[in-house]
Amino acid sequence: MMHSPKRGIAGALTDAFITSPLTPLALVAAVLMGIVALITLPREEEPQISVPMVDIHVRADGLRAEDAVKLVTEPLETIVKSIPGVEHVYSQTQDDGTLVTARFEVGTSSDAAIVRVHEKVRANLDRIPKGIPEPLIVGRASTMSRLPC
Repeated sequence: MMHSPKRGIAGALTDAFITSPLTPLALVAAVLMGIVALITLPREEEPQISVPMVDIHVRADGLRAEDAVKLVTEPLETIVKSIPGVEHVYSQTQDDGTLVTARFEVGTSSDAAIVRVHEKVRANLDRIPKGIPEPLIVGRASTMSRLPC
């Protein structure tokens, strides 16, 4: 006669579920509860997340891109990065102009984002060379679909 190895709690529980006539009933009940939950719970297929973004357009007539980076883009990036709630700063520089975009944290009000950028840029206009026109500040909201987990 062979002795089976002593089983722990997990083994005893497994044996009970394998031999019990109630196991199939429990599985059917779990599946039915899942179907009911799936049908009755409200859900949004593609929730939209608003990410406020603010564009800062600067005309730099007569400046080559290399010079515009040093004189306009880099100081402007530094100013924008110091604004509370700015998550990321993008910039694009070309001959005669610069575009700096500030992306704010999700949940930040678009209006508040524009006001913060206006205030900060106006307070630091002295860091941009004389002869460069005042920047044009334009707000936009980027909408992203949230991917299901």
